[in-house]
Amino acid sequence: MRKVIIFVLSVIFAAFMLCGCSSAEGFQDVQNITVIDFSCSPMSSEGNTRFDLENGVLYFDDSKESALDPSEIESIRNAIAVAEKWDNHYRYEPFSLGRTAPFTYKITIEYYDGTSCEFEGYTLAGSLDSAKWPKGFDELKSTLEGIVNLRRYGSFAVDTGRYYSYDGNYFASVSYWRHDIDIVICSDDGEKSYPVCICDSSDFRGLCWENDNYNLWIQTKDGDTLCYSKNGEEWTLNENAVKPGYIILKSV
Repeated sequence: MRKVIIFVLSVIFAAFMLCGCSSAEGFQDVQNITVIDFSCSPMSSEGNTRFDLENGVLYFDDSKESALDPSEIESIRNAIAVAEKWDNHYRYEPFSLGRTAPFTYKITIEYYDGTSCEFEGYTLAGSLDSAKWPKGFDELKSTLEGIVNLRRYGSFAVDTGRYYSYDGNYFASVSYWRHDIDIVICSDDGEKSYPVCICDSSDFRGLCWENDNYNLWIQTKDGDTLCYSKNGEEWTLNENAVKPGYIILKSV
């Protein structure tokens, strides 16, 4: 009977440990976070991203910075909450006969009281996409990198294809011809077309629609933007248009 009891207790203890019921060392309520430093890359790579939640500023790609809006800050706090159940030092080295490479992550969290909490991880995998991380890490990584990538690549599309207006009644298309970019707006059935502009391909950094009207924005290589608004049966340059805050420029 004693052996049975000991066995049952050991099973319960093991289950307790596996479910991650203990908290990470130094982890506090997410509302107490002031700064998160994050990096995830092959071991040969360097660089990290800094999310200053207290001042609402994102620092990335060494010299670039961008404002964080309140919804992004809230998303970051919600995403990082999963780390409370992690081991501060994670290591995963599976047996594999295939080719693998080392991948790492490092997260440093700073709090209002001046303390900090650090997480480090190491795993072997065939690629970054197939790497095994702690539970919830992929979602955290997706949230943080998504916020950064919005700044890197912006709201503007550069590829050929159809880009529909908010209601689907029109689509803008981009076509490349030698050194020129030809931008045309068409009705949803493709029967009517409205030429917008032709510009040098080296100057073009993408186009995007506004969320609730027919204003089409084009970004240039210098980071400038041009707005074309529907005027009767054509789209003309609108020099008085104000770019909405939700339209994010590409990093140039």
